[in-house]
Amino acid sequence: MKKSSKNIISYVIDKAGPGDLPDILEVMRPWNMHHYPSPEMEELDVNSFYVAKVGGKIVGAAGFTLLSQRLGKTTLMAVLPEYGGTGMGRDLQNARLKAMHQVGVKKVITNADRPKVISWYMRHYRYKKVGTLKKVSSYGDPATDSWTTLEMDLDAYMRKLSRTSIEQEYIARNEPHPLAPYPPLIINVCLSGSVPTKDITSFVPVSEEEIIENAVAVYDEGARIVHIHAFDKKGNPTWKAPVFEKIITGIRKERP
Repeated sequence: MKKSSKNIISYVIDKAGPGDLPDILEVMRPWNMHHYPSPEMEELDVNSFYVAKVGGKIVGAAGFTLLSQRLGKTTLMAVLPEYGGTGMGRDLQNARLKAMHQVGVKKVITNADRPKVISWYMRHYRYKKVGTLKKVSSYGDPATDSWTTLEMDLDAYMRKLSRTSIEQEYIARNEPHPLAPYPPLIINVCLSGSVPTKDITSFVPVSEEEIIENAVAVYDEGARIVHIHAFDKKGNPTWKAPVFEKIITGIRKERP
């Protein structure tokens, strides 16, 4: 079981339970991987799945299957779109890799069809492309008619992970910042204030669209609180609720 608070979201990674299959398939639905049973996914063993939960609700899932004593294969992984960027995918992947390694798996095969997903596996887990596999039904990315088969050396990855953990623990315990990690930090950004105007600086966001765009940009750079001032059509400060409503709704639409 693991908790995280990345992106101010607290979640738990745990083993799936016997009755979790419907919820797991719902997590796969936005990615068109919910068709089960199907020619692409004839069997699923819920006992080999890990799930990410927020407030008891399953919002992410990842499974695996054993092809032989030394060869494992990942079986589905997805996180609901609104929880992207929280680190759930990494934690789910790590959980199933650890489970496979504990039973003696040395190599892992993964099939993926979305370029970003393929790149993610290769960047974080040193997968290598070893071939392609023709899809036999509508599954995953509808724009792609084949799977890219990836393979990773699980034994080498786990050895590296173990060494890295030991090094990070030593640094955190003995070295000063910035070598050691900084304590958790919440960044609060005030985009404009009520005094600056376009006449003073062209960079200050004044229109609703500019404020929304700036809020999204600072969020993507790591900010988690935004302090908002609003302006009317002439660029003067305003306290009218409809203006704030449009700004806040626009920000939440872009970054829920």
